[in-house]
Amino acid sequence: MKKDFITRQEHRQPLRHLYGWLKSLQSTVIFMQTGAHPDDETSRMLARLSLGDGMHVVYVNAVRGQGGQNALGPERGDALGYLRSEELFEAMKVIRADIGWLAETPDDPIRDFGFSKSAEQTYEHWGKTHTLRQMVKMVRLFRPDILIPTFLDVPGQHGHHRAVTQTTLAAFDEAARADSFDDLGLPVWQVNALYLPAWGGGGGSYDDEVPPPDATHEILTGDYDPVLGGTYAQVGEWSRACHATQGMGRPVDEEERPVPLHQLRTASGTPVHSNLTEGVPETLAALAAHCNADADGSSDAGPQAATDAQQAAADALAAFPDSKAVMGALCRLQSALLTLDAHIVPAHKHRVQLKMRQVAMAASEAAALQLHFEISPTVPEIGSTAEARLSWHVADTANAPRLSATLQGSGQLDCGAFSDTGDAGRRRAMTAPLTISAPPIDAMAGWHGIMVDPASLHASVCLHVGDSQFVLPLCPDTIFSTKPQQTGHIAPART
Repeated sequence: MKKDFITRQEHRQPLRHLYGWLKSLQSTVIFMQTGAHPDDETSRMLARLSLGDGMHVVYVNAVRGQGGQNALGPERGDALGYLRSEELFEAMKVIRADIGWLAETPDDPIRDFGFSKSAEQTYEHWGKTHTLRQMVKMVRLFRPDILIPTFLDVPGQHGHHRAVTQTTLAAFDEAARADSFDDLGLPVWQVNALYLPAWGGGGGSYDDEVPPPDATHEILTGDYDPVLGGTYAQVGEWSRACHATQGMGRPVDEEERPVPLHQLRTASGTPVHSNLTEGVPETLAALAAHCNADADGSSDAGPQAATDAQQAAADALAAFPDSKAVMGALCRLQSALLTLDAHIVPAHKHRVQLKMRQVAMAASEAAALQLHFEISPTVPEIGSTAEARLSWHVADTANAPRLSATLQGSGQLDCGAFSDTGDAGRRRAMTAPLTISAPPIDAMAGWHGIMVDPASLHASVCLHVGDSQFVLPLCPDTIFSTKPQQTGHIAPART
């Protein structure tokens, strides 16, 4: 079997990644699905919405999967939870989705304690109020326009699934209430539309005892994308195959495999029939209607910037795969977004700022940077000093892009400044010292993606191209954690 780093290098797909980020610039809609366990996500649906329609997809997962089975090896409990968390990270990379966790720390009561027969039994372990608080936090952090749980709250269904569905439906209201969980310090957010799956769910241990609700909407997943090399249903299975400990991934052909949805509620109270949302600005151009006037009373700058941004985003996608032409369009888009950000109303500012990060990701792929971010040692001890190393590929040494970066982390980390290593080849690098303090930082912490700053150690990387600057968050290649100097001892001492 090939070594892992060889396989990863062989299978990296820079043009496919560039294409995915260019597609993300065509929509300003945010879609959130919630589930209980790693592998609960509806992969083909998320692949279509993300890679096909350009929506920003967020999957919020409750537990780390400690109570599941393992088709690969002997790991159980937390050891399995770490593996399944890693599998979910890899799965979401395939479909370009952010991840949120209800269980933010290893000692969080929201834990996979094994099979549960009811939501009430699940809440006895998780805490009903705590679970709702965590879901409200995720909704307010990621601000989805569309929200859907993976499973139905019906008899026969797994109790973890039923608890997550009940909590998701409650969060639709609670996240919008100013007096609800105001200790989170996050602005309220009203989801535009709430859906239920219009399909039944079951498995070897459970089966829905009542039929699903009627379908009001349908997500088609059978379209073939020549850049991706498959249909969205097939891409979904590539993603599901990352859940190797659960034996996921199956062959599917190119036939249409629609995903039926049931619209349960809307923010307006009126059903929406022709679209998934209503009244949501779905493109950059639509943000023109949500701009403030200039100080002198002029109202032209914001709307014009929205129009310019839409055109530049379209031009960037049309120029694919000509990286040079793509980069030119991305520079124009970044300039328009900066102007738009200064004029957009607060309720939609997050959409513009998300586009800035997605533009930066696209620019890094157009420049073929092949970024690597490593910490040495991978799991440093408390009281020690580690080294952060950020390296990148220079495709054209005569016109090498300029990079700068800063380390950002929690209070246990004293992050030093990056300095250039002086390498003059095709792979350049910079390093920074990192001093580790107590308490330990666990890999099972926080959330992951580009919309919200990662909760764990990351680098804020700035790519300079001409007069344009693109800033993107970058997490270490291996999820960062620290360990105490002494992890255990034997008593009495052997003589």
